[in-house]
Amino acid sequence: MKSIAWLLAFLAIGAATWSAQAADNKELIVGKWALAGNADKMKLDIVMEFSKDGDLKTTVSSGDKQLNLGGKYKFLDDKTVEVTIMAPDKKTEPTIEKMTIKSLSSDALVIADSAGKEQTFNRAK
Repeated sequence: MKSIAWLLAFLAIGAATWSAQAADNKELIVGKWALAGNADKMKLDIVMEFSKDGDLKTTVSSGDKQLNLGGKYKFLDDKTVEVTIMAPDKKTEPTIEKMTIKSLSSDALVIADSAGKEQTFNRAK
């Protein structure tokens, strides 16, 4: 009987932890994030801004050229985010990508695209 009680307690703690992690990621991702590390190799500056209401703004800069892209995002689960990027010309179909959050803190976001390529972003000020 005690083992059943311990199992139920363990499952309850695990469910609470999973729920808290999902809520934390949804809150922590809100704000501006700038590509770190990889930006030098690509000669690009990329900033993504996630809003509380699911809007996503992405700015890609290279030298004096800048491209602003709108979009949406939504959490499919605590670690998977579906991102929809709208083409600036409004004629091209939106790009939809599923990203996996590898780690997320108040200062750093590490995501992997559907091919498994990881990118690190730092919180922009």
